[in-house]
Order: sequence, then structure tokens, then C-alpha cells
Amino acid sequence: MKKNLLMLLCLFMANAIAIAQDETSKKLELVSDNVEIPVGKQYRMYIKEYSQAIYDYLQQNPRIAVEFESDDNSIVESGGAWFRGVDEGTTTVKMVVYGAVNSLGYPDYNAKLDEASFTVTVKERVAVSIPTLNTSWGLSREEITNKISQDYGYENYTSTYFDMNPTATDEEKALFEIFYTGIFEFPVVYTIFNDEDQMWAYQFLISNYERAWTTPNLEDAPIIKILENNGYTLFGTDEGGRPALYNPETTTLVSFTNFILQGQFFMYCTLEYEPENPLDPEAIDAAKGNIPTVEINTVGTTVEISADGFDGQIVEMYNVNGQLIGKTTVSGGKASINGNKHMPVIVKVGKSMPVKVIL
Repeated sequence: MKKNLLMLLCLFMANAIAIAQDETSKKLELVSDNVEIPVGKQYRMYIKEYSQAIYDYLQQNPRIAVEFESDDNSIVESGGAWFRGVDEGTTTVKMVVYGAVNSLGYPDYNAKLDEASFTVTVKERVAVSIPTLNTSWGLSREEITNKISQDYGYENYTSTYFDMNPTATDEEKALFEIFYTGIFEFPVVYTIFNDEDQMWAYQFLISNYERAWTTPNLEDAPIIKILENNGYTLFGTDEGGRPALYNPETTTLVSFTNFILQGQFFMYCTLEYEPENPLDPEAIDAAKGNIPTVEINTVGTTVEISADGFDGQIVEMYNVNGQLIGKTTVSGGKASINGNKHMPVIVKVGKSMPVKVIL
């Protein structure tokens, strides 16, 4: 009798432990399970928290892939790693997370990791409200962290973000404090610091790049309009045609970059300290007609520059701390300079607009 009771007690304890482990196991959590998008615009869905299966996969593999599946393609169509509003209405969309089969990030359909569904309402128009901006350059890490957490109400997300991105180096982690906004279209804010722990750049993630980058009229993009209403001047584009703005009162340069995150094609907007005013007539004259001729490519950790008309101009490379890490001169319209593996760098050719490069 005692033996049977002991066996039942052990079985009960084992079940209790299993239930407790299941309850504490990480679940797949999206930034929102109910979103609104405008007709004709293409979106991505940020994952706030990976499930345990995804975490386990990323311990042995560098990346994941996602695909979206719509219940009603007449309202929302899916194109692999994006979904788009087709006509007004409401339907359900499912995100399926897979392992990635190679460096190109194609889904490995034999390695399904998790899935989550969310409701999408498509409207003719949806208003844009970007995260609160901060250009208090030189503010300490402690001061800006407290301000964003307390005044803006954004969640300090640094630890979770780097848990979800295990390939980040300690050097990269030291540069950032990262915040979760809870805003579907702009879910993450990044603050970047120099070696003195002073903020010099502020970024936010964008799930629909058309909010910032429309053609043929850049000034029609909602984010550009918001920035212009806050003292920024649209003065041109980078080598990829993305908009560039500047605010001389806050010495802030604004640029936009496309990149892959969570197996999806996001964009981020960067506001950074830049004391050299590109709106200055002398700077405009010096760069006029030259920006389109600057072409930057990477081969391993080497940045190769083609810059017709820039002979004799200085090429400078900075790390994301704003420190100069390399310098060379354009000769015969060509230059090359070495950077650090896996680190983002900023390359500036003469007085042309700085370009961010991921090695």
C-alpha cells in the first residue's frame, strides 16, 4: 500500500514539474494580434518574443525564415515574408516560422518551428504616429534610459532583444540600449552610445518602408512630412535613393536603411549627431552632382568605393561609436578600406552624405 502511495506521489510530482515547465516555457508573441493597415501597402510583423523552439533553433543556427498565410486573399495577400492590404475588410493572417535553409534565408519547410495568427483590418487610410524622437546628443546612458522608460513609457528591451539575436558580440551589445514601443508599425527604438556612454544616435524600426520612401515624390511620404513639420529639411537622397534630411538647430542628420531582421525586410530610420551642415551652400556646391556617382560595395571586410570625380578626396570610415577607424584617399576614381568583421561602419567620401555599411 505504501509503495503504491509513493509511486502515485512521484507521478503527481513529475506531472506538476512538467506543467510548471510548460507554463514558464517561452511562447511566440507578436507585437500585436489585431492590426490596421492601408490598402495597397506591404507590411511585416515584428516578433516581440520567440518561443522556446525558436530560441533552441537559434543556438545552433544563424537565422530563421517566416511566411505569411492569409485566410482571404481578396482582402490581404501574402507574398512570403510580407503581407499587403488588397481591399477594405477584415481577415486572419498566420505567421509561420521556419528554420532558414541557407544564407539567403529561404524557409526550410522540414523545420517548422512555430506559428501565430493575428487579425488584419484593411482600410482606405490609416494614420501614422511615429515614436517619440529624442535628439539630446551627449545625454548619458542613464539619463536617456530613464527618460525613455519613464516619460515615453517604452519598455527597456535590451536584454530580450540580444537574447533573440545571439550572434551579437559583446562589443556590439555595449553600444545600445533598446526599447519596445508596442507600436505595430514602429515597434523598436534603438539608442546608440559612444565610449563615454553619451548618446549620439537614435533609431526606430519601420515595418512598412513606404511610410518613409515613396516614389516619385519623397515629400509625400508620411514620415517625411512629420519630420519636415518638426524642423527637418529634405535635402536629397543616398546612393540607394532613400531620403536624407537635416535639422540645423539640433545638428541632426536623418537617414534610412533597409535590412533583414527576423527573416523579414524591415527599414530603420536613424537620427544621428552631425555637426557638419549639409544644407550649407558651400557643402551643397561641393557635393552637387557627385552623390549619384559614389558606389560602395563590400568584399569580405573590405569596403570598395567607386567615386568618379572625387580624386584626391578623403575617404573616412567610422565605427558606430563615431570613432575614426580608417582613412584613405580616392585615386583614379577608386578607393578601398578595411573594416571589422560583422560590425556596422559609416563611410564618408569627401563631403558626400555618410553611408552606413554592414560588413
